[in-house]
Amino acid sequence: MLKEIFEATTTALRLAQDVDRNKKEIEDMRRELHDVTSTVRRLELELRQVSEREERERQLIMLQLENMLLRRRNLLMPPEGAADEL
Repeated sequence: MLKEIFEATTTALRLAQDVDRNKKEIEDMRRELHDVTSTVRRLELELRQVSEREERERQLIMLQLENMLLRRRNLLMPPEGAADEL
């Protein structure tokens, strides 16, 4: 009987230790998950900013190209009065 009480007490103590260890591990995992979530959110924001910046750069390049084409066209077109002189 004394042996059974000792074994039950030992088992209960081991279980209590396991529960404490599990609680600590869960707290650590929650902290790590929070850190990962924060990192993912920050990366998402940075990715969005990069995408927006690249879009603005593409628009700027298109405007510059359009401007260059318009300038070239104006240089190649004869002046308005030149057609009447021929």
